[in-house]
Amino acid sequence: MEQLGVNIPGARSLLTAAAALLWVGCTENEDPPVSETVIIEASASVEMPLLLTVSTSFEVPTTGEVIYNNIDSITITGNYNDQFSLNSEARFTAKLLNEHGTEEGVRLSVLIDAGKEYDERVVLGQGGFLQYVYRFQSGGIF
Repeated sequence: MEQLGVNIPGARSLLTAAAALLWVGCTENEDPPVSETVIIEASASVEMPLLLTVSTSFEVPTTGEVIYNNIDSITITGNYNDQFSLNSEARFTAKLLNEHGTEEGVRLSVLIDAGKEYDERVVLGQGGFLQYVYRFQSGGIF
């Protein structure tokens, strides 16, 4: 199951309301996926890096905000590609954040077991982010 979040300054309240509605049906496949690949295209520099946070242990209450049980933070200073193993819950979230005052054109793609699940290209201003959330449940929508 996926949730997509995009935060572009000036659209936060609309985004919060929309985030709760963006849950999409899970796959009906009985076997949970085992890996997730994150691909980022960006020209971020060492002086103005982007921040990627990833987690396989989190909760999403009815507010739509992600509450992390654990998190890894990765500084992004250009193109990036990495594969992550999913745990038995087959959950994964990736959030790409621009904390600097300059605008950054970015592309965030996520593959689950090598199948493209998410691909978004935007210009992120200060505080802007892209977020992808995946939660597997066998048998359909939850």
